[in-house]
Amino acid sequence: MSSTWLVTGSNRGIGLAIVDLLLKDTSNFVIATTRKPYAESLRELVEHVNIPGKPPRLHIVRLDVQDAGEAQRAADIVAELVPGGIDYFVGNAGVNYQPQTAFDDLDLDLFLEELKYYTVDVIRLLKPFLPLILKSSAKKVVFLTSICSSLELAKKFHDISYPYCVAKTALNMLLVKWGFVFNIPTF
Repeated sequence: MSSTWLVTGSNRGIGLAIVDLLLKDTSNFVIATTRKPYAESLRELVEHVNIPGKPPRLHIVRLDVQDAGEAQRAADIVAELVPGGIDYFVGNAGVNYQPQTAFDDLDLDLFLEELKYYTVDVIRLLKPFLPLILKSSAKKVVFLTSICSSLELAKKFHDISYPYCVAKTALNMLLVKWGFVFNIPTF
């Protein structure tokens, strides 16, 4: 049975690795989104998995997750690619603006920007894709989070990435709460 996947932040690192892993199952159709659709890493993957004369299994769509207008444009493109919907939406794109900054030295404007990125921007990103997620049979939304967002383990990470840890914790709560509204399992 084939599945459709959309992965944000796919041009490098964890996002690229997720896309590569998903493509090992030849029944998957993967939409890799990125601010850099011409990244060499993705182009090489397209050449490797999309065989001439056969339906493509990987499609790249430009998407800056902080731009609501671009999210809508990307969702419109994806709707044409997968009329049956997105089975798995994987939110991988992320930021960490002040990873090694001491608490007393934090730039509070950057702190606010990071918190906005993992909360308000996630809502703006997901809204145009919700009809496609709800249309699919799987209806799964997955956002990569961090062990740093664990309240239980917070004492172990007391001296690193303050805004990142707080923002990822907020993301976890946002997704749990929003998941109940739409009856979409979130992880």
